[in-house]
Amino acid sequence: MLATSAEVIASFKALSPNAIPLSGVAKYTAKGDLLYVDPKSGFLTSARKMSATDIVGYWSQKIFSSSDPEDYSALNPFAQGRLLYALLTYRKFLSDSGCTPANTHLCDFATGQGVLLELAKQHAADWTLSGTEDSAPLVNSLVSRGFNVVKTGLGLSESNIAGKLGAAPNLGALCWTLCNCIDPLAVLLHIHSTLADDGYLCVAESSRILVPFRKSLGDLLSCVHPADSHPFYFSHRSLAALLKVAGFEPVYVNRHFDSDVLIIIARKTATIDLDQTIEVDDPKTVVAFMENWIVASEYFDSSLRPASRP
Repeated sequence: MLATSAEVIASFKALSPNAIPLSGVAKYTAKGDLLYVDPKSGFLTSARKMSATDIVGYWSQKIFSSSDPEDYSALNPFAQGRLLYALLTYRKFLSDSGCTPANTHLCDFATGQGVLLELAKQHAADWTLSGTEDSAPLVNSLVSRGFNVVKTGLGLSESNIAGKLGAAPNLGALCWTLCNCIDPLAVLLHIHSTLADDGYLCVAESSRILVPFRKSLGDLLSCVHPADSHPFYFSHRSLAALLKVAGFEPVYVNRHFDSDVLIIIARKTATIDLDQTIEVDDPKTVVAFMENWIVASEYFDSSLRPASRP
């Protein structure tokens, strides 16, 4: 299915009044929050009522500072494993394709606890490393560990990140971040203005939409945190479409259909014509997929969930 660039941009900027609600997910979310399918682009999102500033603050104050083992931390072994997979995939692609820039400078955007930077220090020791992060305590911790990290909220301002880093990075990484952004297009445009011309961006997300079901919706959605704290769920088409309207041309996609991880590596280009058509997901297909997942979740919950969990 095709949509214009303007329709794709509109889908990411605000929830359409004609968005298709998925009422069946309410039993798995906090306060019965729903997810919605955009009628033009097929993107799967929350209602997106919180602001970008609200979301950045929520993650910094409620999730990154949480001691609850159910909350996300990049220090968890599974998280470190998938970050290493993304880093090694990135490096292998650049090497195999002959695209590794001279004087390679990698910026890990929204680096969080800095796990990717630590891994890059081990596995890409010849790269210059830097990062961005909005949480002051995390920035202070990373700087004390010797990393060049700029405090900034991506997409919240037009701040000149490259100037603060000393030079424009020619490689960027954005791992498990876009799915948590109310305005992911603004985030990518901020990164686009930061990267050197013809630089590359590696985006890693969880592979969940229009691929085989791998777990119950009860293990995907949160019954504690608002749905807006994780407002987007990407398929490879929706993530590629978002990158294209932000001025990035996808040049590599991993085997996302049989992996828990979706990786797209894209090259920075000029922004595109608003009338240009882009491949997107068929909204009816996404709705049917989610309705089937709701049914499959009953099986996961009754047959496979450990007895010790609610």
